[in-house]
Amino acid sequence: MSDRPVIVVRDVADANTLKRQPLAQNARLLTLTPAAAAVFADDSNYEVIRTTSVYSDELHARTVQHLKDGLEEFDRLARLQGLTDTQIEATRITYFYKLATASFFWHALRGFKETFWLDTRGRLTGSRNFDEVFEGVFGGFIHRRMLKPEVDIANLERDGPYSRLHFWLLKIYKAHLEELMEGRKKLLIIDKARPSSQSFAHAAYRQDPRLVILLSRPLPKSLLKTVIYMVGSLMLMRSDKEFKGTGLPRYFFWPQEVRSHGPQIEGIIAAVHDDFRKATLTVSKKYLEKVMRHALGHELQVPQDIAQLAPDIISTDSPFTGFAISASRAAKDMGKQVVLFNHASHTPQTDELSKTMGDMWASLGRLYNDHSTIFAARSPSIAELIRQLSPHGDKIVAVRQGQRLPPAQNERPFQILFAGNYMGVHNHIPWMLETPDEFLDGIAELAEAVSRIPQARLLIRVKVNAKPECNPETLRKLLPRYPNVAISNEGTFKQALAQSDLLVACISTTIDEALSAGRPVLLHSARGRYHHLPGMSTPPKADLRSAVYVSGKTPLVELLKSIIDAHQNRPLSAAELSTYTWPNGTPDMEEFAKIVLNMTRAHA
Repeated sequence: MSDRPVIVVRDVADANTLKRQPLAQNARLLTLTPAAAAVFADDSNYEVIRTTSVYSDELHARTVQHLKDGLEEFDRLARLQGLTDTQIEATRITYFYKLATASFFWHALRGFKETFWLDTRGRLTGSRNFDEVFEGVFGGFIHRRMLKPEVDIANLERDGPYSRLHFWLLKIYKAHLEELMEGRKKLLIIDKARPSSQSFAHAAYRQDPRLVILLSRPLPKSLLKTVIYMVGSLMLMRSDKEFKGTGLPRYFFWPQEVRSHGPQIEGIIAAVHDDFRKATLTVSKKYLEKVMRHALGHELQVPQDIAQLAPDIISTDSPFTGFAISASRAAKDMGKQVVLFNHASHTPQTDELSKTMGDMWASLGRLYNDHSTIFAARSPSIAELIRQLSPHGDKIVAVRQGQRLPPAQNERPFQILFAGNYMGVHNHIPWMLETPDEFLDGIAELAEAVSRIPQARLLIRVKVNAKPECNPETLRKLLPRYPNVAISNEGTFKQALAQSDLLVACISTTIDEALSAGRPVLLHSARGRYHHLPGMSTPPKADLRSAVYVSGKTPLVELLKSIIDAHQNRPLSAAELSTYTWPNGTPDMEEFAKIVLNMTRAHA
């Protein structure tokens, strides 16, 4: 290992700052995202190390073990410290991400003799002591995330500090809201109204135009924004215009002030013997203490709000905040319907590490929880996993969330669409989801393979706003250019899917959408650790093919050529899709909304 110092470059902001630092040209730069690496792509004066060079599959596996041991330990110690079920559930989810991110840094930063990083004030700081490096880099990373609440999984920073005028306005707002909603059926969407809940809201509204769509939101810090949001919400509630989903009425909430939970955090830390987990808890203790405090605040306040609001239905894609957990519990206790859409779904796993990670992921409320009354399962594999991991098989309702699309036009090159997903380092999910650098490597491998198949065309789509670590500009800088490979986000995903013959991804909701549309899928990643669905890994033939293929065992070029030969101008049959999609006659979203609304009437 070289004795030259290493500078940790967390993001593009770090990269642009370091370009003005003379030390940066004498050091090696460990960039945590492709976007950060792309800043130095055109300058040979810098030696860039990407995370795929220092964080291997072996280290992914160690992180999985860290998570398994850490969550079991936290559950036990939190109960000994007297935390409530809601506090444990909410803090466990937050700790999951902090522990995974900490393990990423713990492993990735070892082996360097001297490491530098930008502190919270943008000053370059360094050390040869690993404990100092870990606390400085991981601690600074956590601090930076807390200063940017828009990407914080628990949205903790948005709910304070407030003035007394905020609370006075909130009381007036709630009084008017209560008056406006009297006698109307209410649907409360929580957790930012992800796509499934949004689609359900539209479908439910079409079934019952008197339905009020409510979207939970904390108060803005700005008093002016608070006034604007509240007035806008009340105007939407009074409006007779048809609901379009672009301007949802916002229901504001505020948890009660509760005592600090510092002593409980200190008690948990004192009982931990593992050096890594003790260091992680120590660095994150203020953050976790705040999660516990707010979870209890929601536990005390939200049941009162839910009782006053009395929503007939709560819809969520994953109840993983104190508010969402408390709201779901309170609504279920009132006999209301709590619908859980399995947004971050996956399938039962056979590989030991994949199964361990998938089961942990599911236990965070992504697939099931005890607070929901209906589990809207998008595919048979999701329903199978819910039955396998929980006692809630009787709550499953199958729902088709996509529709068959007509085959793409003939007489043209075979169209391959890449639309995968990854997870940023700040929300690291080892083994299952790729890191941004692994995501880039998988795209590069696919693009190179397609470049050797003249009869194929590849379109690469990536998320722009939600996933800035690997955006189209970054791909254009870091990927070689090929005549039959394009990078574009023009139009909608559905439009791109309609023109495609094959979807390529690793783990993503686009896989479910493609199969629902009748398009075959290739599960591909540079490392192939985790398979979102079971699939065929040998080359298909005209009379022996699948709806899902898995790369790895067969050279990628050979596999792609075989898929093209087996599928071009030959749409998938219902029998080929039956393993992965619900059969015809299964309720679609419109029919599912009708079922849920009828259930609310039956319980009224």
